[in-house]
Amino acid sequence: MTRGTVLVVDDAPGIIFFLQIALERSGYRVVSAVGSEALSVARDLQPDVILLDILMPGMNGVDLGARLRSDHRTSRIPIVAISALQNLNLKMQAMKMHADDYLPKPFGIDDVLLYVEKWTRRGSAIHHSAAWG
Repeated sequence: MTRGTVLVVDDAPGIIFFLQIALERSGYRVVSAVGSEALSVARDLQPDVILLDILMPGMNGVDLGARLRSDHRTSRIPIVAISALQNLNLKMQAMKMHADDYLPKPFGIDDVLLYVEKWTRRGSAIHHSAAWG
């Protein structure tokens, strides 16, 4: 039994690999996507949380976050913005993309696990209440 499903959206293969290994070792199911392909993955998969990079070529995290929030199938999935942007700029970009939280790069696995645990619990609660509501 998994602890939840995490969708990782980033254009850096090294970040995706790091997050996938660390989260899977901690019992999470991890699926990755780059840019706009994350829209269909999120709709189909209904992950418990989305880790979304802000700076990506093509569709960036701000645009993608807005599209996820405007779609009734994905609007309630928690989004954690991840980026190497500095604190104030990161916070402003995370607000623009309607993220629930933000995590600055570089990050340690303990930080990632804390954020993912927090938001997968909330995401699971939202999915269950939506299913019953």
